[in-house]
Amino acid sequence: MENSMLFELPFDPAYIIVILSGLVVILLILVIAAMAKLKKLSRKYDYFMRGKDAETLEDVILDSYFEGRGSGSQGLDSNVESKLPFFLSKIWNGSI
Repeated sequence: MENSMLFELPFDPAYIIVILSGLVVILLILVIAAMAKLKKLSRKYDYFMRGKDAETLEDVILDSYFEGRGSGSQGLDSNVESKLPFFLSKIWNGSI
C-alpha cells in the first residue's frame, strides 16, 4: 500500500473527502429545492387544467390581456394584439 498515489499528493487526501462531501450536501439541497418547485408548479398546472373549458379559458386570456394593458406596461405586442381575436375564435371553435 505504500505505492499508493494518495501518498504522493502534496496535501492531505482527507481534504478531497471533505470537499466532495460538501459538494454532495449542496447538490442535495438544490435537488430538494427543485423538487419543491416542481411540486408547486404541478399543483398550479392541475388547478389550471382541471376547471378550464373554452369559455373560462377565454376569460383568463382576456383578463390577463387587459391586466397587462392597464398596469402601465406595454401590454401585449401589437402583432399579438392583431392576432388575438383570430386565436380566440380558434379556441372557441375547438380547432386548436
